[in-house]
Amino acid sequence: MGQSLLAMACALALLAAQAQYTVAGVQAGGEVSPTQDEVARNRAEDAYMHRVAQALGRAGDARHQAFAVLLDAAHAPRQTPGQATDWLQAALDAAGQDVQAYRLIASTKSPDAAALRAEALRRWSRLEPDNLAPLMHQKLPLPQWLEQARSATYLDSNLYGNVRWMQSALLRHPPTAQELVALNAGQPFSVEENAAVTALGISAAFAFPGYGVLILSCKEERLSADAQQLADCRHVAQLLATRSSTLLDQALGWSLLRQLAQSEDERARAQEQRRRLDWLMHQSMRHIPRLSDVVRLLSDSSIQNERQMTERRLQQAGIALEPPPGWQLPTPPR
Repeated sequence: MGQSLLAMACALALLAAQAQYTVAGVQAGGEVSPTQDEVARNRAEDAYMHRVAQALGRAGDARHQAFAVLLDAAHAPRQTPGQATDWLQAALDAAGQDVQAYRLIASTKSPDAAALRAEALRRWSRLEPDNLAPLMHQKLPLPQWLEQARSATYLDSNLYGNVRWMQSALLRHPPTAQELVALNAGQPFSVEENAAVTALGISAAFAFPGYGVLILSCKEERLSADAQQLADCRHVAQLLATRSSTLLDQALGWSLLRQLAQSEDERARAQEQRRRLDWLMHQSMRHIPRLSDVVRLLSDSSIQNERQMTERRLQQAGIALEPPPGWQLPTPPR
């Protein structure tokens, strides 16, 4: 599972990576030292984003305050001590029935916010009891985790809904004329592209929960004497493979179903589905889109999950969505 899962781990971050390469000066030949213009531009972008974060934090509603914390943390944090925790607590207090707000609170990484993240995930679970997504981010003993997962019927973190909301929030706070002069150092600055990249980067950081315990605990040899745990693992694997919204979740699901197959036909079907995903992601990483294409695709509300986004990009690039007969994911050179 190792190499192909590693390839899948690049799935969601791929669109944001294009921007990171551009901003950091990373080209096909490797890293290069940033120019003076690039250093000035990065500093100007940090200052702009911190100003926006402060404006969002003062907005007083749950989503904006949680997003303010995420935005500040993504740009060399400048918040005063305790400000992030205060904003997250205020967001939690005000969130009510807003699942989106709980997703944003749960996305924060600050060690001081662990209890707030856990409570946000619990409230998200109560609002969407059939959704496995909040449970995927909760740190529970595996038997308890699998027991709670039995009632789940799908896994959806509303990836592109989150991205589009963050984009719109950023676009409501465009750079001032003075900021725009600094942001244009070295190359033109696109407000729309910057909003898309920022939103994708923040979403990518939350999209991949810890899979290690699930993978180790659902190994076939550990399940031979526990019929209930085998059934629970197969249930979770089926949700990941067929009812989830990211390619990494789907890839892991098909890999687990291949391991836990109860017939050769099941194993062959899981293997073929996994091969198709490997092809999509391999081709996606070979054909990185322009930032203008990212903005255009994100504006298409018919794209609701990562597979739809990947297939649309490949179709527009003239790439077949099905692998040739016999194709296998290339093994990286050692």
